[in-house]
Amino acid sequence: MTPTEELNLILKKQEIVTATIATDLLGELKNATPVGSPQIWKNPDSAPSGYVGGNLRRNWTINKTGNVWEINNNAQYAERRVQPLSPDNYYGSKQFPAGVQPIIDKADRKLQSELNKI
Repeated sequence: MTPTEELNLILKKQEIVTATIATDLLGELKNATPVGSPQIWKNPDSAPSGYVGGNLRRNWTINKTGNVWEINNNAQYAERRVQPLSPDNYYGSKQFPAGVQPIIDKADRKLQSELNKI
């Protein structure tokens, strides 16, 4: 195998590992994202008529631009709900008290570990 072929093989393996970790991370974020449950809200009667939970969970998306993977949640209130739970409950969720950071950290450790094997 030529050095160029070897390098291309390494780059392809890195691409596969990164894509796998990114899609796994998306799945973990979706599964961990809380679904609105008015019965546990401070004011359970504040749910709009016809309210159906799950909008935050459904709004996770993943995109790849060049070599960069980006995972986003486009729900208007996503940034507040994916943070760690704050004492006043303004940030975070009782269903998701640690927020997304531990999930991201775990995925990063796994990514680094897998890339080091290549």
